[in-house]
Amino acid sequence: MKKNYEQLMESHLPKNGEKKRLLLHVCCAPCSTAVLESLEQYFSITIFFYNPNLDSKAEFLHRAEECKRLVKEMGFSMDVIVSNYIHEEFLAIAKGLEKEPERGARCDACFNLRLEETAQYGAGWNKEH
Repeated sequence: MKKNYEQLMESHLPKNGEKKRLLLHVCCAPCSTAVLESLEQYFSITIFFYNPNLDSKAEFLHRAEECKRLVKEMGFSMDVIVSNYIHEEFLAIAKGLEKEPERGARCDACFNLRLEETAQYGAGWNKEH
């Protein structure tokens, strides 16, 4: 039987109405829309935009600006923290994995890189989740 991740998430949501702080990694505006809509009522969210996997600084900056625009257009009061664009960080973890298929080992390494950086940033920032 498949895991129901929505039920799993709901079991961890605050029940007392208190909005705890949450640092949330975002890869792009379209992918984050439903997540932000769902979690905004439970958390005081700060978006962390760290995506060295993007192939150009122009694309990185465009996606970061789209995240900011999404937050504004949805009427949310959220900070968007944009990291530095250091494409070499992605290239270092992807070395040797260039021929991997989509959803393969290169994607796993990229997810790990971005989530580890988010966790490291959050640990220094003293977020609750």
